[in-house]
Amino acid sequence: MKVLVYGTGGRDHSLADKYGDSQHVEKVYFVPGNAGASYTLKGKRKLIECIDIRDFNEVAKFCLEKEVDLVDIGSENPLEEGLVDVLNRKGISTIGPKREYVRLESDRAFTDDILREIAVPKPEYRVFDDPEKAKQYVRNIGYQVFVKANGLAAGKGAIGCDDHGRKDIRKIR
Repeated sequence: MKVLVYGTGGRDHSLADKYGDSQHVEKVYFVPGNAGASYTLKGKRKLIECIDIRDFNEVAKFCLEKEVDLVDIGSENPLEEGLVDVLNRKGISTIGPKREYVRLESDRAFTDDILREIAVPKPEYRVFDDPEKAKQYVRNIGYQVFVKANGLAAGKGAIGCDDHGRKDIRKIR
């Protein structure tokens, strides 16, 4: 079996390394990969090959040319950008959700609205497009709030606002 792991981070590197451990895998392509892959154990260096391709259509073309059996996408950004959709349209098997399903992770307002609609208990929230209106809301709420920008933030998107004077709140866009 030939496997392509798409990503650049440590999670992706770990996936490539683990696929390299499998007796069922003859080749692992790590795309676009990272510099740490060159430190892979000697026996696996021939097995794991970094290929610097970032364009999704080129990734699909590469998979077809090399007869890749499976593509594993571990990072949020290529999932949110639709890599699974591009590959699936070409008949390439993938691990990872299609773009429309990633929206639950990448669009906080969308997810919160769904949760509210189906009566899942959750903290009060408001969605703002205007930073000044968001600041006014924080000034008037009367207790500490957390501001979360919509979109992927790798788990680092929430800002605790003790008061409206906090400089971080100016970063709301």
